[in-house]
Amino acid sequence: MLRPEFVVLNSKAASAEEVIKQLSDLFLANDTVKESYYEAVVEREKQYPTGLPSKEVFIAIPHTDSSHVKESSIAIATLEHPVTFGLMGDAEKKLDVGLVMLLAIADPQKQLDLLKDIMGVLSNGSLLKSIKEASTADQVVALLQTSIG
Repeated sequence: MLRPEFVVLNSKAASAEEVIKQLSDLFLANDTVKESYYEAVVEREKQYPTGLPSKEVFIAIPHTDSSHVKESSIAIATLEHPVTFGLMGDAEKKLDVGLVMLLAIADPQKQLDLLKDIMGVLSNGSLLKSIKEASTADQVVALLQTSIG
């Protein structure tokens, strides 16, 4: 699921939609999602925002229904400048997010386990800081490999 080609360091994206598009395009180029994936993620994000406060850096974990996914994958972007996502559980509140983990989950039965693993990452401030400061995609993958597999 975690592959260096799905990591974007210091993305210059100026909005949540732009970073989701940037990462979705990586999935499309590697044939892991269907053409409908990007729009489905953006629509879901409007209804069920995924911004989360965490130690060191705020994070968003946008995703959508498995019907838009061919192969489970995770794409990650560190952002040069934070972008605004809605707060999970309260769409009226906004967070300036510095790290985005876009999820493409083919098997809905495994989504809950993956989200639990990601929550473990969120509670590890030093890990998040290391990811945000990583200088290569391989470093990001190595940092997350132990937590997410």
